[in-house]
Amino acid sequence: MTAATDVFIKGAHQTRFRATKSGTYHAVLFDNFGCSVVTEKQNVVIDSPKPGVTYPVEYAVIDIPVFLEARQIGSTALWSPATFLDNPASFTPSFKSSSDQLYTVEIRTISGCVTVDTQLVKIVSHVDIFVPTAFTPNGDGLNEVLRPTLMGIKELKYFRVYNRWGQVLFETKTERAGWDGTQNGTRMPTQVVVWITEGIGVDGRTYVKKGTSTLVR
Repeated sequence: MTAATDVFIKGAHQTRFRATKSGTYHAVLFDNFGCSVVTEKQNVVIDSPKPGVTYPVEYAVIDIPVFLEARQIGSTALWSPATFLDNPASFTPSFKSSSDQLYTVEIRTISGCVTVDTQLVKIVSHVDIFVPTAFTPNGDGLNEVLRPTLMGIKELKYFRVYNRWGQVLFETKTERAGWDGTQNGTRMPTQVVVWITEGIGVDGRTYVKKGTSTLVR
């Protein structure tokens, strides 16, 4: 048995061979008279399913479409149930409803491995941005970062955090990124910070909100 590089695989002299790595394989067959024949090359894909994950809650405004997104870790995706979706077989279906919905997402690789993720969509009455009044970056895994929760916001323009002297401590345009309470790798002490954020709603309007939050050590 040889690999695609025509290198013989050590010890592969049996009539059956189990590949342990993805690649292209073929065999050289010999008879008792010293004659040989080469088989056709065959592509082998070695795959294993990835663990399923729960996506962050997606907030949608009543009866306004919002796009959901599955992980791009396979060749096909199937959302279940198909309720409120324009195309349940898409990686990015459009959701429109007036009630909450929990989905499972079956993601299948080309080799047949299946991963099942989950996505909860919650309905809100209007576009809004929520930022908590306090957070506790103490390493316990709870409320570790200060971040905006986007409800009916299709694009985050920015989220900025300032200290009381107006110095920028943190800035992002990424939806689920947040401030971990450090500056240049140094843990900041307990203090009140000011934040401001701007986003574009699913209704096309610009929303700007500002407020204060307390970093608690």
